[in-house]
Amino acid sequence: MSSRRLAAAVFALSLAGCQTIRYQTGRPAAPTYVTQDVHFFLWGLVGDPVVDLDAACPQGVAAWRSDAKVADWFLDVITLGIYNPRTITIQCVEVKK
Repeated sequence: MSSRRLAAAVFALSLAGCQTIRYQTGRPAAPTYVTQDVHFFLWGLVGDPVVDLDAACPQGVAAWRSDAKVADWFLDVITLGIYNPRTITIQCVEVKK
């Protein structure tokens, strides 16, 4: 494979690597964040995407997001899609006393 084709393939893969899903509840957010890693396999077809939001934030959830971070993307690419990690970030509700 020529170096131009290799560079084009790497560039195309880098464009396809970014993904973020966000959800906001509209409730007041606290500065408390909980991060969990979820693991998928075979291009995202196999895995257990269930995250227990009640266990992460017993007082309630203000927002959450699912990201494919740089390290996640790198592992996805070097395993040719066999392993697809994602990072879930949960922001808890602010509790007023």
